[in-house]
Amino acid sequence: MTPRKHKYKWRIVVMKFSKIFIGKNNGQSFKQASLLLCSAVLSSSVYAADGQITFAGSVYAPTCSVKSKTLNVTLEKISNSALSAKGTAFGSMPFVISLEKCDLSTGKKTVGLTFEGTTDTDATNVLVNETSGGATGIGIAIYSGGGDNNGDQMIINGAHDKNQIITMDATSRPISNAILNLPLVAKYYNYGGNSSPSGDVSASVAFSVTYQ
Repeated sequence: MTPRKHKYKWRIVVMKFSKIFIGKNNGQSFKQASLLLCSAVLSSSVYAADGQITFAGSVYAPTCSVKSKTLNVTLEKISNSALSAKGTAFGSMPFVISLEKCDLSTGKKTVGLTFEGTTDTDATNVLVNETSGGATGIGIAIYSGGGDNNGDQMIINGAHDKNQIITMDATSRPISNAILNLPLVAKYYNYGGNSSPSGDVSASVAFSVTYQ
């Protein structure tokens, strides 16, 4: 007897329950479809970005800054006999360049001074007289006014030399309340060789400070 072959068709039925029950008769139920949908929505809202913020800033080491950028120095009147010879200087008038916000904790302990102005052709470190009809050949020279470089003439229109590099320390250039005072002296200077000069004298100079 020939065995009979049976053909079977398998049908997979996926049954979807609208509710999941946890526990026994505790009345707690959740909608599976709602859970899945809620999870998808939450996941999308957490990772979506609507914009971007960029931050920028700067950290700096404090340096000295000029406290008063404009100075007016008036020298006393002197007799022309004190300036009768070329190359003579007379009539000292002290003045101060004040720097503020100085901080030695940065490790920078020197200040360099640079001056720029109109000078004589021969006496290159003497500021010429800018007064029309004033004392011919009489200008202004600048000197250091204290510390270890007392009395040294300042260079005009050139890189500062050792006399224009001021060392800040507790003795020669002490800092008080973050303010450093740089004492200087202005003098009349005979650069023209006029033996009997007379008249007004005026000059101007720009200065720069380098914190090192």
